[in-house]
Amino acid sequence: MIDYAKVASQIDYAILRAGFTGFGTGASLNKDKEFERHYNNLKALNVPMGAYYYSCADTTDDAIREADFLIKLLSGKQFAYPIYMDVEDNYHQKKLSKAALSEVVKTFADRLEKAGYYVGV
Repeated sequence: MIDYAKVASQIDYAILRAGFTGFGTGASLNKDKEFERHYNNLKALNVPMGAYYYSCADTTDDAIREADFLIKLLSGKQFAYPIYMDVEDNYHQKKLSKAALSEVVKTFADRLEKAGYYVGV
């Protein structure tokens, strides 16, 4: 069990995993099962937060799908830090050129920024 008060006394902020695209097929969109609990407990202790999404997007269509899913996960929550796209997938994204991956990341970021979030990678 996490002692959130103890954690809060030892950190300046937290970046929470909000969700991820499933491993293997890279098709399933998943909410992190602990996201709500971490968010609610840390918010109650006034810990500033950001969030991230582990992406497997290898097309701009996938980036839009992931970003839209993430926007739903973040709805109604407040963040003092950016919302990050975690781009380290070594299977789906590995095949992309730098230019293609950059376009995927830009598409994801643009979608989140249009929804009012400050985005990081």
